[in-house]
Amino acid sequence: MPVTKQQKEQVVKKLSENLGQAKSVVVSSFAGLTVNQDQELRSDLREAGVNYSVVKKTLLKKALAGAGLDNLELEEVRGNVTVALAKDEIGAAKVLHKFTKDNKGLSIVGGYLESQLVDSGVIVNLASLPSKEELIAKTVTCINAPVQNFVGVLGGVTRQLVYALSAIKERKSK
Repeated sequence: MPVTKQQKEQVVKKLSENLGQAKSVVVSSFAGLTVNQDQELRSDLREAGVNYSVVKKTLLKKALAGAGLDNLELEEVRGNVTVALAKDEIGAAKVLHKFTKDNKGLSIVGGYLESQLVDSGVIVNLASLPSKEELIAKTVTCINAPVQNFVGVLGGVTRQLVYALSAIKERKSK
């Protein structure tokens, strides 16, 4: 059953609103994915809190214009176009990049980072960044290292004193 003009307008309106609110958007194309692969991808994206949908290129262009975003070159893109909208900066990029490593049917076309048009290379670089939790852990480790080393040095002095006293005791007991 064909989609009516009114339904298309609703899709464009909703997509425009979502594009305007998202911190990052990853546009990809897919051809040749199996149903199981698509379900696996959707499941991974859902776990990451990413809104994912398949959109016609013409509707996506209208939605991008409605959201005030620069137009992404989609004329040369083969296959269906998907849009992954994330509330964080790297969530969608990480999941889609990881999926493209194992499945050649999906390719990242480009996207938007805080309303700025970026190419697929930037998306791949974003995907290689460590997560927020990893960065916090590394920072805490760096902050904690001097304190930990200082405690080790203080413990070493005490240990050497105990060894010296123990050696003196053994000498006197002989």
